[in-house]
Amino acid sequence: MEQAVRRFLREHAPGLRETVKWGLPFFVGAGHRNAVYIDARKDKVILGFNDGAQMVEFHGVFDRVLRQVAQVDLRKPQDLRRPGLAEALRAAAEMAAVKR
Repeated sequence: MEQAVRRFLREHAPGLRETVKWGLPFFVGAGHRNAVYIDARKDKVILGFNDGAQMVEFHGVFDRVLRQVAQVDLRKPQDLRRPGLAEALRAAAEMAAVKR
């Protein structure tokens, strides 16, 4: 499942660069900001949106909105077809392209 998520990220946000931080794969924008991360668990892969709490228009897409991040639980490749997920990823990539 983790590889399917990586393919999805490359397809919908090709400008993000993969790096490892805190033991997790993070995908960083041109502005060197973290856009999303992958947290592979035994039963699912969590796709985390670093600034997801600010992405109010996509809160209905996320499974959880925490203080700063928002997360989506992915258990099978079909979950990547969730309505609005690709658009949320593109928006996160655009946010990460801007320097703070």
